[in-house]
Parts: sequence; C-alpha cells; structure tokens
Amino acid sequence: MKSNQLLKLTKRKLVEKLEKTRKDLLDLSFEVKMGQSQDHASIKKKRKDVARMMTVLNNEIVVEGKEAVKKAVKKIKVDAITSEGAVKEGKKEVVIKKKIKKESK
Repeated sequence: MKSNQLLKLTKRKLVEKLEKTRKDLLDLSFEVKMGQSQDHASIKKKRKDVARMMTVLNNEIVVEGKEAVKKAVKKIKVDAITSEGAVKEGKKEVVIKKKIKKESK
C-alpha cells in the first residue's frame, strides 16, 4: 500500500490495517518456513507495508504532541499576563520575572 493512501486513513483504521498486516506477515512467514509457499518476495512487501504504517502513525503522534505543547505555552503566557507576572501551578506560584532573569544570565 502506498503511503499517500495511508495518510488518507483515520488513525483507528490505520491501526486495524496494521494489525491485520502483521498477522498476515506472521502467517505468510510460517507458511514459507513450513514449505507450503515459495513466495519469499511477499514477506518483504508485507514488512515494508508494516514499516510504512508505523511511520505514518509515528508522524501523527509527533504532530499531535507539537500541537499540545503549543497550546500549553499559549495558556502559560495568558496566565502570566493576567496574574501580575505569576503563574499558578497547583498551590505553588512561580514568578515569571525571576525565570526571565535566570534565563538571560
């Protein structure tokens, strides 16, 4: 399966397809080892398909992680502006001005 086709799939369908391909790969390699099949090239194709699917999934995870970090940074900036330079984290207060001075040194 081509990677542009994999990019169009939802995460759930991609995971289901990955599980099915892994199972097919296991069955195929078992058949080749037992001598029931002589198709060694299909094992290579299935392994590459699994690698493509894993790559697409990992890229989606990285993109989601970056978006979460951006949202958190924006939230911290807004909190810092609204509370006179302090950010509340649970019961602790961290003064932004002190952080800025430490970072600039």
